[in-house]
Amino acid sequence: MKDQEIIDQIKAGNYEVLSQLNRHFVSVRKYVLSNSGAIEDAEDVFAEAQVIFYQKVLSEAYRYDGEGKIGGFLYRTSRNLWMKKLTRPAPMMSVVSDTDTQDSSNPLEELSGALDEILGNLGDPCAAILTFFYFNRLDMLTIAQKLGYKNKETVKVKKRQCIQTIEKSLLPAQKETLKEYLYELDQRRPGAPGSTL
Repeated sequence: MKDQEIIDQIKAGNYEVLSQLNRHFVSVRKYVLSNSGAIEDAEDVFAEAQVIFYQKVLSEAYRYDGEGKIGGFLYRTSRNLWMKKLTRPAPMMSVVSDTDTQDSSNPLEELSGALDEILGNLGDPCAAILTFFYFNRLDMLTIAQKLGYKNKETVKVKKRQCIQTIEKSLLPAQKETLKEYLYELDQRRPGAPGSTL
């Protein structure tokens, strides 16, 4: 079935026509599998992309501009959905001793909560870079390849800018705690020579 026919069927209320889009799944599966995902992840984001496409067609928000463009839309949407899932901040690990837990105003716990919110609002590419580096423990070259940067130096510069952006959102006392926290995370990286700040 041609793209225009699929669009016409959706506008006519035929939800089942989405099965015609399954031919575009191969490229999505390949992308997700090569970016830390499983086949189930690929199926999930592709299904979500199909629903987004369906809704956009019904609301007239999707503009059809030639045969083969639906596949591109589904691929880009699936890729973006998967990147959002990958870069969703992991729960912050607390570096807290038993004696610290008795103190109800632990600065690290407060900072951890603040960072969760800041990373959530930071958006790409900062959330992606910081999550990949500190929580997924990927090296700069791998991050550059995943995010399409020219080289690892570009990622290093961007990472520093992202941290500076976070620091602007923090109180002076929290900035010091942030440096300590990131240093601790650096030390947990395989073969890390020390803080990269």
